[in-house]
Amino acid sequence: MDQRRGNMARWYLAAILTGALGLSLSTTRGVTKMLPNAPGWYNDYKAAKNLVPQAGVPKGVIFTFPMNHSKIFPGSHRQIQVYIPAEYKGKKPACVYVRTDAFGPWSFATFNNLIYKKEMPITIGIGLPAGVTPSVPVDNSPRYERSYEFDALNDNVGRFIIQEVLPAVERHRTPSGMPILLSKNPNKCAIMGGSSGGTAAFTVAWDNPNVFRRVLIYNGTFVDMRGAEDYPSLVRKSVPEPLRIFMGDGSHDEWWPGAEMGNWWLNSRAMESGLKFAGYQVNHVWGYGSHTGAISAATYPAALRWLWQGRHPKPITAGISGNPALKQIYLPAQHWRKIMSNPMGLGQMACDRQGRVFVQSTRAGKIFCISHGASRLYATASPGSHGVAVGPHGHLYTLDAAHGTIVETNAHGQTRVIAKGIHGNNLVVMPNGNIYVTNAKTGTVWLIRGDGKVLAVAHGIDGPTGVAPTPDDRWLCVAESGSHYAMSYRIEPNGTLRYGIPFYWLYQPDLAANSGAGQLCFDREGYLYAATRMGVQVDDQANGFCTAIIPIPLGYSRRITGICFGGKNFHTLYVTTAHSLYARVMKSQGAVASAVGAALPRMKIPWH
Repeated sequence: MDQRRGNMARWYLAAILTGALGLSLSTTRGVTKMLPNAPGWYNDYKAAKNLVPQAGVPKGVIFTFPMNHSKIFPGSHRQIQVYIPAEYKGKKPACVYVRTDAFGPWSFATFNNLIYKKEMPITIGIGLPAGVTPSVPVDNSPRYERSYEFDALNDNVGRFIIQEVLPAVERHRTPSGMPILLSKNPNKCAIMGGSSGGTAAFTVAWDNPNVFRRVLIYNGTFVDMRGAEDYPSLVRKSVPEPLRIFMGDGSHDEWWPGAEMGNWWLNSRAMESGLKFAGYQVNHVWGYGSHTGAISAATYPAALRWLWQGRHPKPITAGISGNPALKQIYLPAQHWRKIMSNPMGLGQMACDRQGRVFVQSTRAGKIFCISHGASRLYATASPGSHGVAVGPHGHLYTLDAAHGTIVETNAHGQTRVIAKGIHGNNLVVMPNGNIYVTNAKTGTVWLIRGDGKVLAVAHGIDGPTGVAPTPDDRWLCVAESGSHYAMSYRIEPNGTLRYGIPFYWLYQPDLAANSGAGQLCFDREGYLYAATRMGVQVDDQANGFCTAIIPIPLGYSRRITGICFGGKNFHTLYVTTAHSLYARVMKSQGAVASAVGAALPRMKIPWH
């Protein structure tokens, strides 16, 4: 009995410490629910009043339709639920609320009550059960795909919702024949889920803040199932998105069996801590329950009121991250600007000492010069050429893939071949005229000296692509596109490389076997900037680990291929995607590879 009183005291303390939301979780006296090997799991919270139908409140209507022909989840079957509130008239778009997994019956009663009381906007609810792929014969041994869809850290479920589910809902009409109009304003769109569905809800909104900006998560599965245990650290390192997030969980939350996956409760707390650190609008309720819907049943109406902010949702903006690396390099008030597009493809870039940026159109064999925000054709190269660099005298160097040569172009447009038999991917020209060239096919780095001598100075690299010297010209960094590392080599006085190690660590996305690192550059503080599948990843000088991630606003794909600093005082960061060039002003200042090396700030000793 004393133990039970102690447990109840701890539970009440958790209820009191629910923050500004002011939620109250209560239990039914005398009821103790026991689960195998886990005594003391209390789930007998009193259900919230607004979860049940109330007199005089008009009821919305619910209909379902099958969705069995997805291109993103081929073969999967599911029934989509659609809730239409009584107040919806079919004349203007309604707010959107997507629920990963099917809605429970009390969800619709809650919507009816809160919409009627004008405590949430007129909202169309969409229930998204996880897919099941039937076997042959049908239903003999179906494949249940909930974890595959919801626990994954990729864009599949987001693309499924945005590209297939929402348009399919709008193609239907309400049971009374009205058109279904869904808001395209992200401030008016929410997504909710519990357990694995909670992880999916966050993934969808985090990847698509241009579509969803309100997220409700109960008992989120931020554990080691398909990588979601990485979310707290990824959130801390990434530029914050404009999201408003509510979380709920209990201190005895654990999927049973499933303890080998991690601790749901501790990881939910870590996730909340990461979100607050990164500047998100976040609120929570912590209780004493287990992995059930008990806490959500007690708090769901209050959570919805906080999430929606009333009848007319207010715009949500991104917060300011507490990440010291981001604070040092990033200006939150600045945004990515599209500088140019080219259907023939854009690739690697280089910058001269005046801040002009040169970018390749790889398939067209053209090189454009970007200066003062305008672009112009600067030079031509063979179609399919890779690699562009600027030398210490302002001459342009390109890798001619068709002929296996390196071509130098001077300021007057005159060209000459300076090396033959070189089939590379990227190159950099040092202040002393030495040129380093990477070859992803052979895993080699070549050195071309000023006297024309060619040497292989590094071997066995897993797909070397980008290459860049540190600002002091003492170390050479080489990206391994086939792994999640970038190599670091000491540059010897004669230009050869020694003591190469996989020093720089990069993240790789869920559906890729590597980071896909392309071009590299450094700022003057020694931070490495890598063009990767996840956007710009920034590694620090002393430790070599990723400290910041700057995504590109591309919807489903974050992949960039080229990167460099340029512009006035080298405070503008340029990146290329397959067909577009983007730029944004940074707090950090870029280093120019062909400029004479400058001393780096004193390293901070990495005590761990």
